[in-house]
Amino acid sequence: MTHITLIRHGETNANVAELLQGRNDAPLTPRGEAQLAKAAVR
Repeated sequence: MTHITLIRHGETNANVAELLQGRNDAPLTPRGEAQLAKAAVR
């Protein structure tokens, strides 16, 4: 059986500043990097 997992992006500096983003990649915050590491284990 095929499994599909949807994962959102981790928290970015733009998220914290409540800025709209989408055209450019924003760097991840330390929290965003931790979120990615946790998602990778799954």
